[in-house]
Amino acid sequence: MAAPEVFISMGNPYTDAYKRFRNELEDFLQDQCKVEPKIMNKNVYPPGNPLVTIKNVMEKCSGALVVAYERSYVRDGKERRTSRNPPPRNLINLTYTTPWNHVESAMAFCLGVPLYIICQKGLVEEGLIENKFDWNVQYLDIVPGAFENTDVTRPIQAWIESSVLPRSKDLNGSNIVRTITGERTFMDIKNMTPKDVLAVSGVLSGAFAFGVATGATTRRSLIDPVIGMFRRPSKSDADAKKTRAEADS
Repeated sequence: MAAPEVFISMGNPYTDAYKRFRNELEDFLQDQCKVEPKIMNKNVYPPGNPLVTIKNVMEKCSGALVVAYERSYVRDGKERRTSRNPPPRNLINLTYTTPWNHVESAMAFCLGVPLYIICQKGLVEEGLIENKFDWNVQYLDIVPGAFENTDVTRPIQAWIESSVLPRSKDLNGSNIVRTITGERTFMDIKNMTPKDVLAVSGVLSGAFAFGVATGATTRRSLIDPVIGMFRRPSKSDADAKKTRAEADS
C-alpha cells in the first residue's frame, strides 16, 4: 500500500539554512516516519490557481504539517494606527510568517485533515499558528540538524501514529468511499469493518424508510445510488466515465 501523504505548508526557503531544514524534514518524514511529504514547488507544481491544486492535493493527504518561520520583519510599526479606542499598539522588532501558512492550515482544518504546527521561536503567534487550538504546536529553531534531536522528532512521530495513520486507513481502505460528484463508487464488502457495516445499514434503512413515505420513484432514486456502491465497476462504466471526461475537456 502506498505511504500516507502529508501536506507540508512551508514558505519557499530563502536561505541555505532554511533549505537544508526543509530537506532534512522531508528525509525525516520519508525515512523514519514512512510518510510521503507533498511540498508545493518542490514535488507539487500548480499549473494555474494554486488554491485549486492545494485543495486537490490536501484532500488526498492524511495530515498537514505547517512550518511557520520568519517571512516579514517589523522593526518599528503600529497596529490600528488610526484607532482611538482601543489605542494603536506598537510593533517593535516582530517577525511574521507567510500568509500561506494561515491559508493552508485553515484549508486543512476545514477539510478535516489533522494538523501539526512547527513554529519558529520568537515568531508572532496569530491566526491558527497558536497553541490554544485543538492541535499540536511545537516551538523550535528552524535550523539544520533540528531533526537529530529526539525532543523534536518524538512528538511528530506520535502525531503520525495517533492521527495520520488512522486517517490514512480511512482514505486508502476501499470500504466506504465518499464522492462529491454523485457517481457510484464500488464498496469492497469483504474488507468492511463492523463500524462500516453499521454505517451502510443506517444509510440503507434511512433511504428505504424515506422512500416508503415518498413513493416508489423517489425510493428508487434514493436506494439505487447506495446499491451501486456495492457493484463492481464494469467496462461500460469506465467507457461512460471516459466519455464524460472527454466532453468536459
